Amino acid sequence: MGSENNETKEKPSKKNNSLIMELKKKIRALKTQRQTAIEASDKKTAIICRRRISKLKKKTRKAA
Repeated sequence: MGSENNETKEKPSKKNNSLIMELKKKIRALKTQRQTAIEASDKKTAIICRRRISKLKKKTRKAA
């Protein structure tokens, strides 16, 4: 019985892991871009970056 449960569980696919890693790379890049925008007092760009980061984080949680 115990072995049947292990077989039915889904294993994380390599495609999923690579997708998540790509999304996290984009998030890191956007965070640095947002930080430079904040330092340059560019509020509009900072807000755009923040929203993009938020969307990407949602995608990573959905993919996991």
